Amino acid sequence: MVKVEVPVFKNGKWDKDVGELVNIIEQKEPWSEYHLEDGTIIRTKNTALQIVKMEEPGPDGKPSYSMQVQPNTVIIPKV
Repeated sequence: MVKVEVPVFKNGKWDKDVGELVNIIEQKEPWSEYHLEDGTIIRTKNTALQIVKMEEPGPDGKPSYSMQVQPNTVIIPKV
């Protein structure tokens, strides 16, 4: 696995933690769709670009992950 530094917000300030880059083997990214009263349709989804499993577990003792995502939006105006 590849070790990477990830920016994290701890104790009221930005810091860096270390984790391992995890390969994505399957993605399912359905769109959220919003129909507005003026007839416009807005579709949104986030695409995961990178997922890192942090070395330190979360406060509950379970594994902690950091994700880099790209937001995607499509606006379909009423015709």
